[in-house]
Amino acid sequence: LVLFRQYLVLHDNRKLYRKMELQAVTDALTGVYNRHHFNEAIDREIKRAERYDSPLTLLLLDVDNFKNYNDTFGHLRGDILLKQIAQELTTFIRSTDLLARFGGDEFVIILAETDIVNAQKVADKITSEINARFSRERVGMSIGMAVFQPGMNAQSLLADADRSLYHSKPQR
Repeated sequence: LVLFRQYLVLHDNRKLYRKMELQAVTDALTGVYNRHHFNEAIDREIKRAERYDSPLTLLLLDVDNFKNYNDTFGHLRGDILLKQIAQELTTFIRSTDLLARFGGDEFVIILAETDIVNAQKVADKITSEINARFSRERVGMSIGMAVFQPGMNAQSLLADADRSLYHSKPQR
């Protein structure tokens, strides 16, 4: 009986540990990876791209007019919208890609083994589909893109993607 109880406790502890591991790398609102996990993954992918001389592209995505939507309909509806957008984004990436919530209404996608031509196809598909799917909500998607070059680090790759994102935003 004592051994059986110990087994049950051990089993429960394993389940709790797995749950904690998942919570540590997952954004609580959207269910996609969080920024902490992204930071670890991008460093790993940069090392891999350097070692194997393979392409690596980073997409930085921003939900256009999200502040307006939030101000009009409230934060609860804004949270629902972010969850829906995150779910849609997962349908456009491969299982080897990494989608994370970067913060607020921004997401980031690591496209390993993806050159600029194929990354642009992914970005175009995401932009057109998200803009069409959420046109009723009057929100859209802008995407900045950065291609890894030897000697770059995560910070410089993100800075390039951020500059690209700024230029991709609709002009007001």
